[in-house]
Amino acid sequence: MRILVISIYVFLFFRCSQSNELKDAGIEKYKIDTLMIDSGSDIIYLKENLTYSGLSIDQKKLFNIDVEQLKLQIIDLETARLEKEVLLEREGPNGIGDWFIGFKVWDDSTFVLQGDNRFYKVDLEGNLKEKIGFDHLFYVQEELAKRFGHTGFKIHQNKIYNVITTFGKPEFNLLIYDFKEDVYELKEIPGSENLISSTVITYLGKSSFTYVTGFSIVDFSDDFILHNRSYPQMAVYRTNSDSIQLINSISNFYEDVPKVDKIKEVHSEKESEDFKRDLEKRMSFLIPIWDEENQKIFRWGYKLSSINVEMENPEYDNYLFVMDKDLNIVEEFLIPEFRIKPYRIFIVDNQIYLYHNFEDELGFIRVRLDFLKTGP
Repeated sequence: MRILVISIYVFLFFRCSQSNELKDAGIEKYKIDTLMIDSGSDIIYLKENLTYSGLSIDQKKLFNIDVEQLKLQIIDLETARLEKEVLLEREGPNGIGDWFIGFKVWDDSTFVLQGDNRFYKVDLEGNLKEKIGFDHLFYVQEELAKRFGHTGFKIHQNKIYNVITTFGKPEFNLLIYDFKEDVYELKEIPGSENLISSTVITYLGKSSFTYVTGFSIVDFSDDFILHNRSYPQMAVYRTNSDSIQLINSISNFYEDVPKVDKIKEVHSEKESEDFKRDLEKRMSFLIPIWDEENQKIFRWGYKLSSINVEMENPEYDNYLFVMDKDLNIVEEFLIPEFRIKPYRIFIVDNQIYLYHNFEDELGFIRVRLDFLKTGP
């Protein structure tokens, strides 16, 4: 294994990977290089594209969960090395089960995993510190029957904020559960009607399968953002007023999604895949990031390119949207060097770290934005 930090034309890197003549991107608004992580003799878990990962509060370490072997991988971003692995327990006093749909860093010594209507707070040595469950609500509350916790959660003080859904339908609400008082409330998520246009039900024999994109919950100053990658509007939960506001930031690169009245229904896997491929022709968005230091929101957009669509690994157009604290877009631009499908971004030292799987090795394409603060 080796650490590699180089300035590159990312466009050339991905389309002509054998070229050794890598140059500075030379773009006025940003500069690009790459960082490869040395995993030694171990293997960093990348099958879920860092779905179960997050940065430490000081941005120096990346915590990544290997959900197959159930272990925590701690990656030091300063030395670009896999620092250590911690085996987690499935059963027993520290047992956390074996099925997860969410991960968040709590602080520099603790993280939280979301399981089956339960949350597990675990320290960096693998010790279970607290287990919080609210599965009983779905059995005793009539309005929650046939509903369950989905992706997107936040725990603050004595409250859990979790997006819940109905099986087989694009129906989502925000559940706010006070686990000290054992009381809850439900709130509508404005804008979620847009999900009808990106949902497909596939009928195969006597079975049916529903494809619908879930929500993420993103810290945003004293509030938080409810974000869905399939449409541009974002809902903001305002803590002071206990209300949710829909924000529609105006852009030159995307439009509102088309309104439809009925969910798409198909009867073969091919039809389902064709529908999903067509969805990628419109703008999708990675989970945004709130940068407290610069008071900015960074949102990465992407869509299937109109060229080389039939390739085994088709190309994507990539965009960066920068918003102020009022969620107005203050910078937006196409990044022509990027022709890959993106999965996850982080903010480290005033740079965007775009995750990429380099032939099963963990790496990041780093984008340094000239208009951000640098140095102490």
